[in-house]
Amino acid sequence: MESTVQIASLGPGAIAVAAGSAAREAALNARENLSEAAAMIRESAARQALPLKNNLSEIGPRMTRRERYHLHAIRSYRGRRPDPDSAKRAGNAFRRLQDRINRRARQ
Repeated sequence: MESTVQIASLGPGAIAVAAGSAAREAALNARENLSEAAAMIRESAARQALPLKNNLSEIGPRMTRRERYHLHAIRSYRGRRPDPDSAKRAGNAFRRLQDRINRRARQ
């Protein structure tokens, strides 16, 4: 509190310098926190993706050629025009295919 009062008593120039250094420090802290959060997210995604990759490697050889084709086509689908319903339709088709694959895996 005393340092703030001293800076304020020095005038507007000192306040601007102090505010600038505080802003730089806050930006550095935010950048460090963001880097840490990004690393945690990457690690979490890698942990969650591993079982899915293992499951796909087991199911993949049992998929028919047509199922592999459709799975690849859905993953790389890009519409010609922005269409909000196309993403929904592609997601539904992908879910149906996943359900079908899961049913085959249980058999």
